Amino acid sequence: MPIAIGAGVPVEQLQRVLPERDQASEKIHGKEFSERITNFIKDVDHAQKTSDAKVTAVAEGRDNDLHGTMIAMEQANIQLRLMATIRNKAIEAYREVMRMGA
Repeated sequence: MPIAIGAGVPVEQLQRVLPERDQASEKIHGKEFSERITNFIKDVDHAQKTSDAKVTAVAEGRDNDLHGTMIAMEQANIQLRLMATIRNKAIEAYREVMRMGA
């Protein structure tokens, strides 16, 4: 007797329908995700540094683009808050998985 999952669908049928996942494809997808996270962190760092440089330039009188400086500061702030939110969600998901396993 075959083992059924959910609404009586045998495991053999699911195995034929679902695409096979090999180690190479999982490494590619994992690498792509980690690269995206790394690039996002670099972008946030660059935005913070750009904002700091513009603020310093305005404060020292080398630049009078207050509008552009405020925009750069707000963009850096939004990116930093987004990164913190993503980190918090990832930690929350990790803790939930650990609770399920315990």
